[in-house]
Amino acid sequence: SHAKALGYIPRSTTAATAVVDITINDADETTTYLTKRSKFKGIKDSITYTFSNIDVETFEILSSTQKIARDVTLVEGTWRNATFVKDSNITSQRFIIPESNVDMNYITVKIQKSGTDTTGHSDTWSKVSDVTSLTSTSKVFFTQETENGQYEIYFGDGILGKGLDDGNLIIIEYLITNGINS
Repeated sequence: SHAKALGYIPRSTTAATAVVDITINDADETTTYLTKRSKFKGIKDSITYTFSNIDVETFEILSSTQKIARDVTLVEGTWRNATFVKDSNITSQRFIIPESNVDMNYITVKIQKSGTDTTGHSDTWSKVSDVTSLTSTSKVFFTQETENGQYEIYFGDGILGKGLDDGNLIIIEYLITNGINS
């Protein structure tokens, strides 16, 4: 509990990364070549690993048929998500990522007003890095390791960070990885 108060973030599996330049030959101007989380394959010791880029990539046009994206960061693993609905009738409700080998460096938490909100609008909340700067309206989440080695997401109490409202839809996006040696 003392570690939580200091903003401790539990250690997790770390994804293998590669920084690459990607050249597209025979490119046309109207095609989007690298959307967020485009998949790439890598092979090491006859084992195939899946990598993906983190964001939408911007290409530099080299000629009318050639484009290049420089310094693209690829991470190894599979993107997953888990969703929960805040229910104030459950006094000990927990939001636990249901898998192991999560790289906590690549976790996104979005809060939508409700599960029936058809606008699709959600707010991205930030992982706590400094508890001393939190206010009652800070849209942040905390992480802790559970008793069985999984990771739990929890939210403020209205004093240190904004609390959730009943019915809020919590969307957790995360990366499952084989680790840095893959």
